Amino acid sequence: MFNRLPRHFICLAVIVLVLPLLIPVVSCDSSNNNKVSGFVRSGDEPIESSTVTLYVTGTGDGPVVLGETQTDEDGSFRITHGKVTGEDAVLYLIAGGPPEDGIALNQLPASDSVTLAAVLGTLPATTDVVVNERTTIAAAYAMAQFFTSEGIDGPYPGLQNAAAISGNLVDLSDGGTAHVLDIYPNGDSTSTRETFNSLANILAACVRSETECDTLFSLATTPGGDVPGNTLEAAVNIAHFPWQNVEELFELSLEQTVYEPALATNELMTAWTLALRYDGNGMELNGPGDVAFDADGNAWICNNYIFQLDPMDPDGNVCGGEQVLRFTPTGEDATGAPYGGGGVYGAGYGIALDPQGKVWVGNFGFQGINCPFDIQELSQTVSEFASDGTPISPDSQGNETGQFHGGFQGAGNTIRQPQGVVSDRKGNIWIANCSGDSLTQFPDGDPDLAFEIQPLDTWVNLS
Repeated sequence: MFNRLPRHFICLAVIVLVLPLLIPVVSCDSSNNNKVSGFVRSGDEPIESSTVTLYVTGTGDGPVVLGETQTDEDGSFRITHGKVTGEDAVLYLIAGGPPEDGIALNQLPASDSVTLAAVLGTLPATTDVVVNERTTIAAAYAMAQFFTSEGIDGPYPGLQNAAAISGNLVDLSDGGTAHVLDIYPNGDSTSTRETFNSLANILAACVRSETECDTLFSLATTPGGDVPGNTLEAAVNIAHFPWQNVEELFELSLEQTVYEPALATNELMTAWTLALRYDGNGMELNGPGDVAFDADGNAWICNNYIFQLDPMDPDGNVCGGEQVLRFTPTGEDATGAPYGGGGVYGAGYGIALDPQGKVWVGNFGFQGINCPFDIQELSQTVSEFASDGTPISPDSQGNETGQFHGGFQGAGNTIRQPQGVVSDRKGNIWIANCSGDSLTQFPDGDPDLAFEIQPLDTWVNLS
């Protein structure tokens, strides 16, 4: 149904964990009176006679059309559809091309070159939306790996998480920039918002001037020679190949400055990429080390140090982090996070999930030079957490003379400043000892069975 993307369209490969899907049920009973309404615009200018199609995807059946209509003279539309159920269902809109008998009277009529999009997200999805160049760039970049010859589709959890990320770029209610993109640690602190608006202006050059479409399509042609046929395909191609024609696309972005603030120069640009920064609740990250992702796409993060407002403490008395963080795919703290206990202390680059979803953290012992704790007591263990953040390993204990390690030492106290931690498919936990020149294994995740693997005394040439 998404016939504006050719079948030879290039898709990026992604490794995902496929979990059982909750298949949505689509009822054709219009008495449910479910609707999606809004406007198709370029900036403040309406686009009339555009064919707007509502799709549901993520159901295991590919993209399915829920309804279709055309925009009025003011760019407005309304689609009534049957009830959709299922927490994994994702809704999206495609607005493209005039109907065969459409007669455009507005200064911005729909054309075959102009296709815009908006990702409404999972249920309950946004139902009053503005579709414009910003929503199209958000859809193209967030869903870049999920565009197929039939439309937008993919497995859980990637598709659903990507749809949520689109909402961190654009506010569907008015087609403006999203709150996450507007404020610290994004906003004025990075160039992402300006880049996002410049990308929208690149599309606006074609939307508002048909003569610029040929320029856009030429610059957005893939390395393999696939020429986009409309603005959405061009946006997806730029997302897939952001290093192509950077300077020329920047020049095109200056033709129509519909969206601001936008990039004033491309002096430091090497690619058209969009990067969002997250800081959880803003009071927890300090020297984040390694990151591990669970089956739902949540990011588990170990902290080198405890949080403080001034991370460059001149007294050097900051002590090791005693929490494990977990961010949702959209950058908020997961339920109950951050998690403490379990003997976590100054974890650096060692964090991993085992096949059961349990989290293992190596306690390296990072701390400031004036921290009063004995690093030897705090850098010889590994901590374990359940998938909900509940600590499984014993907690640290302290008294008036110092703090004593918690966590698992393993049989024979074989752990010494653990760095890398990884689980294999059988649930064996492998730990790299930074100060031991060795590896420690917990067979089946059991610290009581721990053993150490020493390096060979001499190198063996296997060539």
